[in-house]
Amino acid sequence: MKQGILVVRIVVFSLVICSIFCSSTLDSMLQRTWTYLKETAFIKHDSCEPLLSVIVFFILIHSFRYLDQRCPSMHKYKIGYSRNKSPQTLPQDQFLGMKHEFWTVVWYLLPICAFDFLYPRRILTETSPRWFEFITQICLGVLLYDFLFYWIHLAFHKCKHLVPFHKYHHVWEKGPLRASETVRLSPLDAALQVAVNILVQNIQPNKHPLTRLAHNITIIYLLVEAHSGYDFPFFTHNICPVVFGGSIRHNIHHQRGDVYFHQFLKYLDDLFGFVP
Repeated sequence: MKQGILVVRIVVFSLVICSIFCSSTLDSMLQRTWTYLKETAFIKHDSCEPLLSVIVFFILIHSFRYLDQRCPSMHKYKIGYSRNKSPQTLPQDQFLGMKHEFWTVVWYLLPICAFDFLYPRRILTETSPRWFEFITQICLGVLLYDFLFYWIHLAFHKCKHLVPFHKYHHVWEKGPLRASETVRLSPLDAALQVAVNILVQNIQPNKHPLTRLAHNITIIYLLVEAHSGYDFPFFTHNICPVVFGGSIRHNIHHQRGDVYFHQFLKYLDDLFGFVP
């Protein structure tokens, strides 16, 4: 595990260095990518962003579900793994999770797609963002989302009037988290998460459509990673443990409920003492 983490860190560090010295090449790659994408019917569609979010959620959640049920060799990366006892997989619970995911998608897409239909506003520019602008805005978006939702999440646990609305998200108590728990949310919980993301997307000035799509993909990946119940070497908390809390902390949060309120990072929990 330690060797794997070291290799991943070296690869990530090398990519960061290359991106610094090859920014002009990456600018050109982004432009070519955007020139192609902006002509596709999907990217032109006013509801492109929510539709892509649903697709990414579906792919990531079912990828981890496949690991849970079909790849016992990967269970060694499951949090709390024991050689003598592999993580439990409960087909019935998985089915009920899929049923819930279906209705989550319906209630997520209906109001947004209706609004997009009544108020079409998608404008696609000819040029792509520059590489450093692209990366900087994605990083800033993650910081803002995590900071803003931190206080909502804290209130869900500390305010007795809000606790019932978040309790449904903490139903799973049979071992390590499963990726499907990412979308096991009450209507209020889900609405606030979506509202925070929409706010973050729109308070960043002149955010390019390509950057907005990349932001959504990044946020969704980090949410599913945190709820996956796995501890892979390439997870964010292993790549940069000083910054990210990741799946380890979030698994503990779901078990205890009184510590680690960050979605992705860790600085506010450490600052305020919300640690075991």
